[in-house]
Amino acid sequence: MISFVCNAQLRKMPQQFDEWLESKGMRHATVALEITELSADAQPLYLYDNERSVQPASVMKLVTTASALSLLDPKATVPTEVYVRGEVSDGVLKGDVVVRGYGNALLASSRSLYPRESFANAVASALRKAGIRIVEGNIIGDGTILKQNPVPSEWTWEDMGNHYAPSISGLNYGDNMYEIVLNTSRRGQQPSVVKIEPAVDGLTIDNQLMSTDYAFDSAYVFGAPYQNVRTLLGAVPQKKPQFRVKGDVPDPAQFAASRVRAALAASGISVKGKAVSAGRGENIDYGQARLVYTHKSEPLSFIAKQTNVFSVNLFAEMLLRLIALEYGDGTETAGIVKVKELLLTMGIDTEGMRMHDGCGLAPADRVTAHLIVELLRKMKDNEAFVGSLPVAGKTGTVYSFLKDTRLEGKARLKTGTTKAVIAYSGYIDGSDGKTYAVSIIVNNHGCVSSAVRKNIEKMLLLLIP
Repeated sequence: MISFVCNAQLRKMPQQFDEWLESKGMRHATVALEITELSADAQPLYLYDNERSVQPASVMKLVTTASALSLLDPKATVPTEVYVRGEVSDGVLKGDVVVRGYGNALLASSRSLYPRESFANAVASALRKAGIRIVEGNIIGDGTILKQNPVPSEWTWEDMGNHYAPSISGLNYGDNMYEIVLNTSRRGQQPSVVKIEPAVDGLTIDNQLMSTDYAFDSAYVFGAPYQNVRTLLGAVPQKKPQFRVKGDVPDPAQFAASRVRAALAASGISVKGKAVSAGRGENIDYGQARLVYTHKSEPLSFIAKQTNVFSVNLFAEMLLRLIALEYGDGTETAGIVKVKELLLTMGIDTEGMRMHDGCGLAPADRVTAHLIVELLRKMKDNEAFVGSLPVAGKTGTVYSFLKDTRLEGKARLKTGTTKAVIAYSGYIDGSDGKTYAVSIIVNNHGCVSSAVRKNIEKMLLLLIP
């Protein structure tokens, strides 16, 4: 055990904890833990390897959301603007419609407060109000406010192309995601692609899947940003006439333009041109364009809550980029630099932190349990941040965690899960009337994830008074 704190309150880890670490599948794992009371003097209750740099997975979202809610106005909204360029005569726009994004992650999202079709319907309404019934030019999606890579440079090929690792853009739409609908009815044979919902212009599926009698799927979608070929590898359950696999869209801005174009056509506005992406053959001079509609996102506090409750990587990455747009050049690097500056200003030692993205998907990310607990301590009076965490046994990614125990409804915890990581960090109200900041992070376990989670439950019930 590594501990650098000596005080009368610090307790020795119980025998059950040591037995867990010596159990099969855990002997070679790394476990970092800190439990500290949220009192004025912040006395730690339990420490175990709390200064060890470990891979956090989605616990990194605590760093990103805390920073966004500290550096930006939690009530602020993110605009999406719609312009027309060209003359309008007899209901005909002799030019283009441009949708300009400023980094709203929830535009037409399944997590948005607005119905998914509301933005496109509002665009159609604005064009009709402007007297436009026919668009002779293109629908252009402009996400160029973000200049750097559409995915963090440390993300792996295994993740890119899947729905949980989407490309990001200044103009995002519909979670930057589509579903491949498969017919897996024939055992041991390749399932057929029935359709893609919603349609993605130019997308080609290289289908190398097989149907098996397993109850779960191991399907992965492989593909890089801006490449219109997505490869399907792995296996999916058989006897499913409609089995769905989710993937990310290659170009979110072009995807947004295509969805708006389809909605305009459905509403009776004819579009003769194509759906295209600015910056890829189209450069926009807004001095020659006319603003016809502005959509405002939900408040940043709502976006942060969706990020933490449902652990959405896209939302976390966009919050990091919004920080970068406010304090730098909008790049991933600028956002990370500002986050580290904030932590140092808060008195948090960042020596053990390696931050390569905003969501924790990068395998090179590192934090310490002590850093996370210190962050939780500093943010304990920030209602938007505390309220952004899901409630154990009740909501989000911890809906079933600690359910039917004395801590159900008493803990607000952010999860972190990859093949190599199981982590829980947040606030827990003890039966002694005190609240504790908790971070427990397990790396490189050799047993099934469900067993690790069950034992973490047991440890928290054992350690929290």
